[in-house]
Amino acid sequence: MNLAATRPRTASPVLGSETSEAFHLARVASGLVGFAAYTLLAIGGDWVEGWVLALFSLTVAAHGQIRRSRAERSIAFPLAIDLMWVATMFLVADAPASAVVPGLTYLAVAAVLALDGWRAGGFLIVIKVVLALAALMVVTYGTTSRSPAEQIVLTLIAAGIHFPTVSWLVSTSTKHLRTRREDFLREAAQEEKLRTVTDNATDSIVAFDGMGIIEFANRTVQSMFGYAPTELVGSPIERLLPNTNRASPEQHQSLIGRHRTGREVPLELTVSRADGLRVAVMRDISEKLGTLRRIEFQAALLDQVRTLVVATDLDGKLFYANANAAATLGIRPALMRKTRLLDLVTDDERKALSDVTVPAEGTWRGEVALRTFDGSSLPALVTLTRVHNSDGEPLGYGAVAADIAARKQSEDRLSSLLASKDEFVTSVSHELRTPLTVIVGMAEELRRSFDDFQSEDIRELIGVIADQSSELSNIVQDLLVIGRADAGGQLVIKPEPIDLDQELGTCLELYVPADRTAELQLAAERPVMADPFRLRQVVRNLLTNAVRYGGPSLRLEANQNALFTTICVWDDGDGIPQDDVDRIFDPYVRSDTAPALPGSMGLGLAVARKLSLLMGGELVYERRDEWSVFQITLPTAREPAVISA
Repeated sequence: MNLAATRPRTASPVLGSETSEAFHLARVASGLVGFAAYTLLAIGGDWVEGWVLALFSLTVAAHGQIRRSRAERSIAFPLAIDLMWVATMFLVADAPASAVVPGLTYLAVAAVLALDGWRAGGFLIVIKVVLALAALMVVTYGTTSRSPAEQIVLTLIAAGIHFPTVSWLVSTSTKHLRTRREDFLREAAQEEKLRTVTDNATDSIVAFDGMGIIEFANRTVQSMFGYAPTELVGSPIERLLPNTNRASPEQHQSLIGRHRTGREVPLELTVSRADGLRVAVMRDISEKLGTLRRIEFQAALLDQVRTLVVATDLDGKLFYANANAAATLGIRPALMRKTRLLDLVTDDERKALSDVTVPAEGTWRGEVALRTFDGSSLPALVTLTRVHNSDGEPLGYGAVAADIAARKQSEDRLSSLLASKDEFVTSVSHELRTPLTVIVGMAEELRRSFDDFQSEDIRELIGVIADQSSELSNIVQDLLVIGRADAGGQLVIKPEPIDLDQELGTCLELYVPADRTAELQLAAERPVMADPFRLRQVVRNLLTNAVRYGGPSLRLEANQNALFTTICVWDDGDGIPQDDVDRIFDPYVRSDTAPALPGSMGLGLAVARKLSLLMGGELVYERRDEWSVFQITLPTAREPAVISA
């Protein structure tokens, strides 16, 4: 199919279509030159034939002068006259060489006229070609009475005579050929532009006739169907569109095309008619279908995430909510378009958020209380972003909300822990200062007034210093246990068989004041496997805790089986509130209802449990029959062992 076939062609000028003034002026000049040259030869050389040629040349000049102002539809007649002129020169001058120049000239004229499709009188072309060939043959094989010098003179005269005509012929034919080439290039450029437009189209363009035979296909067809355009010309349209109706295809439809490899290509087809042909414009919608599938996949993926995702238009009205957001916030699909983004927050938050603006190229982030489907409040970290299309135009807003209820609880717990730790630091400072003050004071007093004291007084002061030093040592030991545990260090435990009767009795004497009722009940005949120093530290902390926070009565008991031994510290105090039970073994924590007694740093229970675990046992708290019970479980002694942790 020629894309330019329907365009009108620009008429190109034809050399022989009409004569011009320039052509006849050239003939006048040629005739006058010939008249002057032959006249001089006739007079100077006493050459009678020169007068004939001079007269003929004057006749040509006169004819050119007469016709120069009158256009003729053909140059056939002027050329016939010039042909007679050449023949006369050839016959009269008896100088074949002088006929060579005009013969070659008219041979060139014949070739140029042939380009015009014989419009200037085709019969002249054959005559001129024969004449030129005859002139060449005469020059080559003929004889003449003219001397070489005369032939050269006559040849120069002939060349001078025909120079104006040759000049006109060259300039005119060159212009004519250039114009014709420009027209050809212009048409080729227009056709190339049209081809470029169709080849660069993103859609495939195919033209076929009423029989369904393809006459044209653009280059896009190759990338869409795998066929080169030249391969498709002459093929039936069913090669690309197996299911199309060639008789009356629908103007717009979606159908499946067939790739060269047999692969199906989803298409949008538009068919129009032009010059008896049907032009099919086909668009590959594979990417469009892929985009729809990706959107469906992304929606399904968003339904699986635990965060809440919603999207709104520029007015803040919802048009999308993932499954988690719909379930958590009670968003009903039927009422989604009637729901605004601010409707998802609690009443207290709505007023504060009404003035929030989202930066044009940024996001807004903040903690917001969302209203759930049951009317409760859900703390969430919300990120609100303005969404733009590929051209930068705003489309709406996207909001992502993460449930931070657990984080809030952790923050509250951390805040409480930090407060307890601050309180612990204050308590440690106080508890360390108290025994140190006593020790330093007593020691200074002894050093200053030792000779003034009786031996009994000195013994009493030294006993006070020893007791306070022991208390200070206990505090330092607890701090070392917690410090190493917090820093990831190791505590070396060296278990050995320990006689509980002696050990527990000693603990009661050391750590229970005389004004408190304390009872010891032992039902353990075998030793327990434990580190003696660490076991005493555990029992000390439990007894000290019972003395400070428990009731007036204490009981220390031990029970045993073949595998485990349990040591229980009982007190008849109010016990630990249920809300604090889960955290009493955390460092720096005391019960909220416990008074801030001296020596209470919130480390005793944490240290006791840590050491119990390292010795292969456990420490738990229970409330039994109005009594608070701390129960230590340790392995019953079988054989010595060394454990490091």
